[in-house]
Amino acid sequence: MWDAEANDFASGAFYTTFGRDAAKKSKDGTKDSRTQNVTGGVHADGTPFDPNTTDLNKKIVKRYTYALTRGSLQDGPGANAIWNITNVTRPDRPLLYTTEAWAQKMSEDTEVIAAIKKDPSSPYYADGTDEGIKNAVRVLLDPYTNQFDNNIHPFTAEQSMDDYYAFMVWHRGLAIPRARNLNDPQVQQGKKLFMEWGCANCHKPSWKTGDDNYITSKYIADKPLPRYQNQTIYPYSDLIQHKLYMKNDIHGSWCRTTPLWGRGLSLLNTGAEDRLHDCRARNEVEAIMWHCYSKKSHAYSSAINFYKASKSDRDAVVKFLRSI
Repeated sequence: MWDAEANDFASGAFYTTFGRDAAKKSKDGTKDSRTQNVTGGVHADGTPFDPNTTDLNKKIVKRYTYALTRGSLQDGPGANAIWNITNVTRPDRPLLYTTEAWAQKMSEDTEVIAAIKKDPSSPYYADGTDEGIKNAVRVLLDPYTNQFDNNIHPFTAEQSMDDYYAFMVWHRGLAIPRARNLNDPQVQQGKKLFMEWGCANCHKPSWKTGDDNYITSKYIADKPLPRYQNQTIYPYSDLIQHKLYMKNDIHGSWCRTTPLWGRGLSLLNTGAEDRLHDCRARNEVEAIMWHCYSKKSHAYSSAINFYKASKSDRDAVVKFLRSI
């Protein structure tokens, strides 16, 4: 993501696509080129999103999701998760987020076939024969079948673009909980140590946002979304990935620096204090210790300072983390 020699973002750091239309597949599901058509997006200022632009103001850096795969909130967590976690379709998401193996398995499940056979109104009923139902299940559950344009049962979108727009207005406007107890002497001591130990090298305290020339779906390009321009924010993250080399890790040990703002209210709001991407840490102390599991960890020196500190200093850092 970052080219140290060039002291600049690597080419792979930039977002290059926005959304997907349907895959190129025949309506009966027999032919499949495995090629998806890029939907494309539109900037807030009305210009088309072009990933090949040389205008830095129009380039979008990937900063959303744990794996840093998304560059726009309109195509990132929330907006995308409604589709790829709950499989709610909408006009710009006509494909199911499934696998061919699962679709095939469902089509071979005798209990599934028997249940559908009892319900002629089922979209998977087809001609009512075992083979007809089996084919309908396989095709309609296939991740490359356009749910709105097929010869078995064209569905209607479950989420309209008006509802999607309303969701994004709400989603973009969500606020972070206000920081608490910042004048507490123990919190101030914890912040001082947090800075001295180098934690802020990755958990960067503050940023100033730019002009928020976001990209959004071409399907709602005529509906401007709220813009949050030139605001000072305190996420405590550099929004890039580092390697921690934890045991049983994923993504080649790369971890996006988790924004810490609001995390201190986890116990109060959820009853749990789980930390890290897979919730392996039960609290802040365990999360910090995972940062120095390996001496190769990019955060080793900072975390080992915490490990060697007195209990009172460790408690101060934890209290600081819970205050922001």
